[in-house]
Amino acid sequence: MKGVIRHALPAVLFCAASVPAFAATPTVSIDVKNVTVKELLHTIEANSKYTFAYADDDISSGKRVTIKASDRSIASIVAEAIPGAKVNINGNKIVITRDNAADTKEADKASARRKISGKVLDEAGEPVIGATVTVKGTKEAVATDFDGNFSLNVASTRPTLVVSYVGYKPEEKQLASGESSISFTIQPQATMLDDVVVVGYGVQNKRDVTTSITSIKAEDFAKTPTSDFRDAMAAKMPGVQVLSLGGQPDGNVSIRIRGIQSATSGNDPLYVIDGVPSDARAFANIESSDIESLEVLKDASAAAIYGSRGSCGVVIITTKRGKEEKPTISYDGQVGWSNVSKKIDMLDAYEFATMFKEARDGAYLSQTPGASIGDPYDSRPSSYQRVNPIIQAYLDDRTGTLTNTDWQDEIFRTAISTKHALSVSGKTPSVRYYVGGSYLYREGTIIGSDFERFSARANIDGTRGKLKYGISFSPSYSQTNYVSADAQYSDDGVIACALQSAPIFPVYNRDGSYNQDMNGQLRLDPWDTQYNECMNPVLLANEIDDKRNKINLLGNIYVAYEIIKGLEAKFTVGGDFYSYTRDYYRPSYIEEKKMANHGKASSPKARHWDNSYFHWTMTGQLNYNRTFDDHSINAVAVWEAEKQTIRTSQIYAIGTPGDDKIRTTKGKTIDQENTLDNRYSYTFASWLVRAQYSYKGRYMVSASIRGDGSSRFAPATRWGYFPAASLGWRVSDESFLRDATWLNDLKIRASVGQTGNAQIGNSAYLALYKPTNIDLGAGLNSVIYPSQIANNELGWEKNTQWNAGVDFNILNGYVRFTADAYYSKTTNMLFDVPVSQVSGFDTSNVNIGSMENKGIELQIASDHRFGDFTYSFNANWSLNRNKVLHLGDGDADIIKESSYAGGYYLTCI
Repeated sequence: MKGVIRHALPAVLFCAASVPAFAATPTVSIDVKNVTVKELLHTIEANSKYTFAYADDDISSGKRVTIKASDRSIASIVAEAIPGAKVNINGNKIVITRDNAADTKEADKASARRKISGKVLDEAGEPVIGATVTVKGTKEAVATDFDGNFSLNVASTRPTLVVSYVGYKPEEKQLASGESSISFTIQPQATMLDDVVVVGYGVQNKRDVTTSITSIKAEDFAKTPTSDFRDAMAAKMPGVQVLSLGGQPDGNVSIRIRGIQSATSGNDPLYVIDGVPSDARAFANIESSDIESLEVLKDASAAAIYGSRGSCGVVIITTKRGKEEKPTISYDGQVGWSNVSKKIDMLDAYEFATMFKEARDGAYLSQTPGASIGDPYDSRPSSYQRVNPIIQAYLDDRTGTLTNTDWQDEIFRTAISTKHALSVSGKTPSVRYYVGGSYLYREGTIIGSDFERFSARANIDGTRGKLKYGISFSPSYSQTNYVSADAQYSDDGVIACALQSAPIFPVYNRDGSYNQDMNGQLRLDPWDTQYNECMNPVLLANEIDDKRNKINLLGNIYVAYEIIKGLEAKFTVGGDFYSYTRDYYRPSYIEEKKMANHGKASSPKARHWDNSYFHWTMTGQLNYNRTFDDHSINAVAVWEAEKQTIRTSQIYAIGTPGDDKIRTTKGKTIDQENTLDNRYSYTFASWLVRAQYSYKGRYMVSASIRGDGSSRFAPATRWGYFPAASLGWRVSDESFLRDATWLNDLKIRASVGQTGNAQIGNSAYLALYKPTNIDLGAGLNSVIYPSQIANNELGWEKNTQWNAGVDFNILNGYVRFTADAYYSKTTNMLFDVPVSQVSGFDTSNVNIGSMENKGIELQIASDHRFGDFTYSFNANWSLNRNKVLHLGDGDADIIKESSYAGGYYLTCI
């Protein structure tokens, strides 16, 4: 169960004049000089989501135009370039018609015309900019101005005017004879698709995408108020699985894209935050109210632009920038609560006593010929055939007042969470800015656990002539009071101990101290109950100190310059710094698990971890984007270098039983085997080229190739090359469907691409050695021994994926449907396989075997607005089948020991 209270407070810092809000306007920013009308229309198509349909005779007047516009109405630009043209907007399609033969007649009738003026408002009574007003039955059309006003000359005595606007129902009215003014109020028809998606090293009009990409926008996160934005991702994107693991308050979330792509070398997607490649840790620190859009590149053709790091998919996050000309303050506040939705049914104390007796009687009857269940306990030969007096007390009790502890109720609670986020954004003619800060506090559903985070973000972008520049910076600090929820009961796992502890034991003794009888009391002679010892879970949750502090800094600086028209050079430097410290203390009044330690003080244990991570990246980028008549070209070339440096250190110390005065490693004996200080780093160098071509926005093709060099592989296998290609056909723009007014968009696409995987150890191909101490008969001696076999042929794991999909939009957005089918095959899988111990080693790193994934993804959506009523519907379904195809010579099973005692991982065909 989860409840949320949400508040939103937009405000304006200052206001020189009241400017009303209005509905989204079909606008475009262009700068063309001395171009033909056809070239003008192609430029508009290249810089917007709209396409034009027209007859060449209606626009080929030989006229050349020069237009510079910033966020100007497309309808008004068309009206300026083609006087007398009729503009009809239907979804993302704009139909232009013109009756040239009527020009002379209209001129002759000019003296008989009369002026009609009016205003167009939306459902909220606000002016609509750029709405098209047409005289029905003629080619005359004008666009409304900034205040929603329009005027035109008509010849008819009783003309009928039709108002059309993207996303709104057409509205028409007939004027009475002599009437010279009129007003319209138009109603929303459907929510339109977003203009663009981020595709890696750039953006692309959503209508031109030929690969499998799914996205979530800021408004989608706002519809799902939650303290962790990753929860809002769940069930929103087909083929994307979002799982919360462990229930820790700091949020342990796993994201899988189209199943498991690698058997042992990692399946986490690549996260790219404002252009900086990152990992799941940086992704988890983002404040949801700072997100502008989130795109998931699912198929290999889309993800291949990131090469080796895109084998498990790519998640691209774009944070907000300033938009409004006037500074705007936004506040987002949430209060929520959560608890465990389902507990495991366990025996209560009386049921436990009954089963205890039945087990003892069963042992006695099965092992003693002629025995009877009524035989006295003291006459039974073995202690495990007798019933403990503690148990007998429950069997004899009729009051129901004896200790009856529900250990799950003792450790679980209703957890409170709260979040506050405040931001200021705006823009001037040359600078855009977004500055925000947030605070998050979340209790864990297990007692003793909580999470607190402070974060901030600053995004600044500027322009000066042909120069663009910007900076993004996001620091965060968090502290977690951690409770071990996932470990086994033998490792102080709180949930495991709660399920293991007998309900006959109380949480506290009569003197207020913690009861620890579950640590072997039932096994003491003469009763010798075969009952696994464990620790009091409430004691573990409340008394073990485990504080984890994290500092994360993420940012980048870029500068871009337009060298010639359509050609831009961009250079970006980004970095990610992460610092993690952990202080752990287990006091001596918590016993060591085992019957022999029951009632005895333990040796206190203290640990201190100090880890740091620094990742920098440099990217040089050339972008070319031009439109020539019916042809549109977008190309990008990138050079990239990055390095990650990691340091891990740990101190482990053991103190004297009963001495808990200093709850750190100070004053204790250092455990040399578990004290360490490691430093390592690895580097990447990459280049890539991508080209996208579109003919009339109807036929689209994209191709790319990327080369990656990784220090994790041997020099001979260090470089991997990852090509990709995709095709798209907008069937809805064909002449045979041009009159299908019910169809807004129909696109068929297909793609193929290859990605790689390098998620292995930094020295996996090298021969490694370790120190140890051995006794050769004259005391301990320090020696060095080989611990890893060299493999100079260790190379890239590669994944090749084919994808076919269809997108269609009908009835002006009432129904939107997407379907994808895919097949992927992973080859040269990176395995750390067991080897014969005769070799002196346990495992070896090799490329071996192959695996396949195949699946189907379906998504259907609809949203509409009727006055003050709005509905939104989104459903998706996905199916993925994973199969291991080959495991090397003989296809022998690969068995590896798990982290849990007695557990093993099996990979087999």
